[in-house]
Amino acid sequence: MASTLLRTPIVLSAVPTVQTTGSLSRRCCFKQGIRTRPAFFGTVFPATACIQAAWRKSWQGAGSTDSSRPYRSGARIIRRSSDDGPGPSDDEGFVDDLSLSLRAALDRFQTEVQKPDSDIDLTLAAALLALHAYPQLDIEATVLSPLRELSQGFKRRAWGLEQLAGSSAGTLAGARREASLAAALCSFLRSEGFQGCGRSSEEYYVAENSMLHKVLERRRGIPISLAVIYREVGRSTGLQLWGANFPGHFFLAYGQGPDAGLLDAFSGRTAAGPEAAELVSSVFGQPVSLDPNWSSGPRLPNVMFLARMARNLQNVYEQAGNIGQAARIVQYSQVLEQAASTERL
Repeated sequence: MASTLLRTPIVLSAVPTVQTTGSLSRRCCFKQGIRTRPAFFGTVFPATACIQAAWRKSWQGAGSTDSSRPYRSGARIIRRSSDDGPGPSDDEGFVDDLSLSLRAALDRFQTEVQKPDSDIDLTLAAALLALHAYPQLDIEATVLSPLRELSQGFKRRAWGLEQLAGSSAGTLAGARREASLAAALCSFLRSEGFQGCGRSSEEYYVAENSMLHKVLERRRGIPISLAVIYREVGRSTGLQLWGANFPGHFFLAYGQGPDAGLLDAFSGRTAAGPEAAELVSSVFGQPVSLDPNWSSGPRLPNVMFLARMARNLQNVYEQAGNIGQAARIVQYSQVLEQAASTERL
């Protein structure tokens, strides 16, 4: 995809490119003439008629009054006979257990992302995206608890490295400490088995690569889902990682000014200063120039971070022809659009 969007050389601008295609434009780090990637919000997210129909069918439950058709009651499938009397109608608001779970899951996600952007728990919200497919998933057991264990392990690793360097914990300061922690984070998570998924279509375009509980279980993911894990584990030592919204590949960034660096969670590599452009070039396979002040640009809002994850899932489902799941995730996208349209960023 990057080959159709990028030209040589690419310039990363300190000022985000803005394309107005809806209630809120996408904020992108790349500046490339007047051409930018499509906005996340606006014309991209609205579901097609078939997705909308699938959504209504999956969430309304079986509301047909045709007595020859089976309908779902809880987890059981019951076939009505003509003696059973009329079945539940759409007007009666009949929903089965799955529909109730899906609605509750979406409400839980909406509650989190409607907070002021700086108050959104990005890790929790990213984990909640999986509820569109696993509405009864135990987020605490499958995501939050494993992340706490990884964070504790990394804290021990980072403390040990600082002691080995002859410094007490926390005395490394500024850019030196951030670069050291970023490199140590990559080393630690690689040792824990985390790596990018395969690059073939069959391995890359898989919904599980975008669901945190599956990424933690399989130790495989796409750049942005792995970035959520890197970001959360890094926070345990005070390492502040933020999303760098490159088109076609998601990076994390750290630091400010000429010492700012990039972290590629997909390959588990970091680079700071002039070497950052080399890292980006190696990912895109063509020369890239970075604006010296690129790190001073606006940080990617949490709601935009989540929107990119939701869009990835929607793309996977649409490519696979899974209209039912596409219909579910598009509702999460619409919640994010609504959250972004409020003046809270």
